[in-house]
Order: sequence, then structure tokens, then C-alpha cells
Amino acid sequence: MHFNLSSLTAALLIAPVAFVAPLAAAAPKSSGIYINGAFGYGFTLTDDFSRTGPLPPSNGDPDPEARTSQANIGTGSGLATSAALGYQWNNWLATEINTYYFPSTDVSDDHVVGSLALKLMIPYNATRFYGKAGAALANIQLNETVFIDDDQFDEGRYTRFTGLFALGVQQYITEQFAVNIEAVAILKADPLPASYAGLFGVSYLF
Repeated sequence: MHFNLSSLTAALLIAPVAFVAPLAAAAPKSSGIYINGAFGYGFTLTDDFSRTGPLPPSNGDPDPEARTSQANIGTGSGLATSAALGYQWNNWLATEINTYYFPSTDVSDDHVVGSLALKLMIPYNATRFYGKAGAALANIQLNETVFIDDDQFDEGRYTRFTGLFALGVQQYITEQFAVNIEAVAILKADPLPASYAGLFGVSYLF
């Protein structure tokens, strides 16, 4: 499955402003603890996974190009969710702990990512344009042995450190209640696949 991530991101960032801007009635609070829950559509990219490893040539050295079957596993797609707890220091800066759940694939389940991220915001009236970057701990269950390039990963649960990046738009409806749309990317860390999602969320700033 192929998709245009840049087009998806642009659509996610532009759409909510026109939709919810007329609803904003009060200037939002500038600081405090907040919670956020979101859902949307996600992708788990396992296109480079193979069920069959490289064949050894006659000299005994493995040849990455020689495979009995590439057995392309493809991309998992479907429902993605997230839950966040954060602290907004001012109108420009927040820190956030987040948990993401990404779709399963033909060979994997339970793709869960926990992250600690810095959130930078650009305020414009009741709207916040923001970006997030941080460290992530990703976990996945492989249901069978797979090969990625020359490396073999057996069935089992794997945990890896990786990175998270996100862009979004948040629109306050009241001084404490807001809706947001976000595009998030989790970097690949074998055998943890790269993952992407477009999410719609609601948040409350205490």
C-alpha cells in the first residue's frame, strides 16, 4: 500500500481551522495540566519484511539479493488511538507523556508506543499550531519469524527505543476545552516498523 504522507499531513493541518474556528468563544488558559484522547487512521509499514531469508551462494557467503521468495508482507492499516497527559508551561511550550496504539499486520500485533515529548506551539487567537518531538519506547509482538535485509527476528515480543515527531493544529472551544488534528510519525527501529497516523482528538486543560 502506498500513500502520500505529505498530502495527508497538509490536509490534517488545514481542515480543522475552518471547521471549528467560528466556535471559539474565549481566550484559552495559558498553563496547567491537560489530558488528551484521540483516534484516527494509522499505518504500520512492514513492506521490507520477508518471510524468507537470503540464500547462501556456492561460496557460503549470504547474498542479500538471492531469496527464495520475498513474500512481501505489506502494510498494516486501520484504527489508531492515543492518550496523553501533559503540562503546558505557557502559550508556547508544553511537555507530554503519550501512549499510541497502531494497527496490526499479517505478522505482528500489539504495536504500542509510549513517548515523552516536547511540544512547541505557535498561538494565534484561540488556535495553536504545534510540533512535537521526543523519545519513544516501542513494543511489538511478532507472530512468526521474519527477515529484514540480512537480519532474522524470531517470533516473540520486542521493545526498542526510537523517536517521535508530530505536527498538529489545536482549536480551543472554551478556555479549557479544545479539539485537535495531528499527524504523527514513529521512526523505524528493527524489528519495530515505522508507523504513521492521522488523529482527531479532544483535550481538557485543568
